[in-house]
Amino acid sequence: MGGNSKSIKSRSDKRRSGRSESSKSKGSSSRAELHINRLFIVVYRGDPTDHSYLRHTALFVSTDEGAQSSLLHAIGEPGNFEFEEVWGARDPAESQTFVGLVEVSVYEHKDVRVLQDCISGTRIRNDQETWDCQTFVTDALKRLKRKGHLHEDDFLNGFEGMMDMLETDNNLIDDDWEE
Repeated sequence: MGGNSKSIKSRSDKRRSGRSESSKSKGSSSRAELHINRLFIVVYRGDPTDHSYLRHTALFVSTDEGAQSSLLHAIGEPGNFEFEEVWGARDPAESQTFVGLVEVSVYEHKDVRVLQDCISGTRIRNDQETWDCQTFVTDALKRLKRKGHLHEDDFLNGFEGMMDMLETDNNLIDDDWEE
């Protein structure tokens, strides 16, 4: 990501009115020491065909220090999923299978690891036949909410945004598509 946040395409919410998590960071000595972190849900086209149930989802934590940005997701097949975290992840919009981003929340934290550690603690449910990467994202958002890192309205808007993005007709987002 570096300093080039313009290339990220996201579903913007007008609900945000400047709220951040800085109120939870009591005792910080200087506002200048805080870093801005953003949490996104990333949706990628399905493989081998692009159906909503085959689309891959992940969480992307972008930081104002691009090297600390990370992509966090469950990879694999039903019954054999693993957690993967890609440190220094590039802008998800650069992927050929990129569908879009849903901005979930904006945070001011000294240490981005607070979010990344909470997400990485999400349980992989290989014991459930229907569990997949989309369920992982939902479970991770629930965990963030339960641990006090995500407001209820951000959870709901993120979840609904992901569902909308999963249902988006590929022809509406494909630059090569012509009427």
